[in-house]
Amino acid sequence: MKRKQSRRKPVVTKRPRKRQKQTKTVVPNFENGKPRHDFASRARLRPNDVRTLCWNSEHEKARKVVSPHMYEVGIAPILTEKIIHMCEQDGIMAMAGRLIAGKERLSRGMFKKKKLGGNEWTVQSPAFSSQSSNMHWLSPGKAAHDSMLHLLSDAGFDHCLQAMGKALRLNRLTVHQFTFLCVSKCEQADVHTDTTLTGGKAYNLLIPLQLSTDKNTPAELEILGDEPYFEKKIEYRDVGSYKYETSSAILFGDDALHATDKVEFSGAGNFRLMLSILIGEVDNKNLSKVVDNFSENAYRLSNTQLRKVSHWSKNDSSVRLPTSESE
Repeated sequence: MKRKQSRRKPVVTKRPRKRQKQTKTVVPNFENGKPRHDFASRARLRPNDVRTLCWNSEHEKARKVVSPHMYEVGIAPILTEKIIHMCEQDGIMAMAGRLIAGKERLSRGMFKKKKLGGNEWTVQSPAFSSQSSNMHWLSPGKAAHDSMLHLLSDAGFDHCLQAMGKALRLNRLTVHQFTFLCVSKCEQADVHTDTTLTGGKAYNLLIPLQLSTDKNTPAELEILGDEPYFEKKIEYRDVGSYKYETSSAILFGDDALHATDKVEFSGAGNFRLMLSILIGEVDNKNLSKVVDNFSENAYRLSNTQLRKVSHWSKNDSSVRLPTSESE
């Protein structure tokens, strides 16, 4: 799962004026060390509901969308339960615990192959993470990827794909790649996007599986607004602190700016575990950009399969995720 970096350091940009002048971009924008904005009321979502993420406002109609490609998605409890059960049964949870504890920690940018649950997985330390971060990724090989698809089908994820496909106004959706992310200690990461230039057709669905056991843990994610504004030639973005909930996932699409906030959980086995599911609608125009978002060390569909394979279709209700019986 590659990340498009958007550094915090000032960069040269241009403000649309009659006479174009150089300005500096500074993101995110803080006031007195605190985020500038809160998010609109985050009432608990029903399973498979899809909601646009908005900034808070006293006037319901005045609420501004954070980004046109940023949503929250209600997650059915059975989906989370089945994924966690698989993680425990196949040794993924135990492997994540060893990585977090430092027993098998990898250096930045390094990866290795591991047998988990009888299948091949790739364990890697993101190249962009700081030396003090213990974030690691676990990505399935082909056999484990196929098993994940079967698990999602068994847990009713077809309904979630349908809800997202309709909300995103796409013609079809395909599950492209899986990655588990575990972390208990991380310096504030660089602002980045997960996808860009795909025509609004590729997304990263982040499902919280295990969160910190400390209920007082602060928000774990920084989210930046889509629209820049200027003060004395300086470009700013609205920023808010987002706290994960196991009842809902967050969906990032093109140019949805965000960053992992500083975290440091204490206690053995106290770490955050997330599942990243890359989904999208691939066509000849966006194929290369969609592929750019994939992790190089994880299994993915071939370019031909990306064009042809669908797991949900707007025009064909028989298109579904594969089951172990259908293959």
